[in-house]
Amino acid sequence: MSLHISSHSKLPRPRESSFSGPDLKLFVKDVADKHGRKRAITVKTWSTVKDVKDVVNTLLHVPPSNQRLFFGPLMTSGYDLPNLRTLNDVGIYRSGETLFLEMKGNLSSLNSRLSDMTTLTSSGSNDICVALSVLNVTPKHLRKVVQQARRGLALGLKPDLVLDGSGGTYFMHDPKKVRVAVFKPADEEPYADNNPRGYIRQGPQSSSSQSGTVDEGNDYCMSLREGIKPGEACLREVAAYLLDHGSFSDVPMTTLAEARHPAFNHNGSMLKLSQGGAAVGNHRLNQLSSPQQKQVLEKKGILPMLCSCRV
Repeated sequence: MSLHISSHSKLPRPRESSFSGPDLKLFVKDVADKHGRKRAITVKTWSTVKDVKDVVNTLLHVPPSNQRLFFGPLMTSGYDLPNLRTLNDVGIYRSGETLFLEMKGNLSSLNSRLSDMTTLTSSGSNDICVALSVLNVTPKHLRKVVQQARRGLALGLKPDLVLDGSGGTYFMHDPKKVRVAVFKPADEEPYADNNPRGYIRQGPQSSSSQSGTVDEGNDYCMSLREGIKPGEACLREVAAYLLDHGSFSDVPMTTLAEARHPAFNHNGSMLKLSQGGAAVGNHRLNQLSSPQQKQVLEKKGILPMLCSCRV
């Protein structure tokens, strides 16, 4: 990766009297951000590089171990600032200086696209985003949760299958490994194509079984509730949130989302949870033997916040 030194000549220089205080106002710029945006941070004059990384972690939710900070001539040499060095050691004495941030673990390319919350990253198999059709009605706080889950996936944190329930529900984590939301794929609802609990279609549809019960001579039930087709329950949950004006019924914030991860169940191909899969029922059809089965497909579903949702 090639890094270029940016000129700081246009940055306003503080007055000499401002040096008497213990605080330094610095700027952090992600080297992968094509827009060249900077974020302001405030640290103490005696802070170490590790202290600065902790502040960046609070601001961007990126662990210090995944950060590389550069300043001045060190950028041309390719060496990042050592954690134990103080700001004075690396030549930062005054406010207004800019530190350059490189995020490891596919976070650089991901962070540059955080403003586009409706597009899965083209590279890699782990990502999640808000569906374009509901972006305008998705609360800002829930968008932030999606960003946190996105960073967690980029760090390699696997969605965890919730062990109970009748459909596929996965815990999503932020970079600190905290569960912040759940993702419910539409195709893993009861009697949908990729349900991980064994509730799958086993025969042709029968008009005599619309109530969700199995009749004699019927090979399967179409849905758990009358009038709800498999794969459409997620739409009802989003509608319930949108109609819960003023949080009268305390419906958790919910949005439609798209996600991609090998842990999501597809055709029963993942046989064990230890393999990163979700198969629990008796519909484990195939072994991981062909490239088609190993392919990571995009899932559409809902993402409710974890704070008050029931799974």
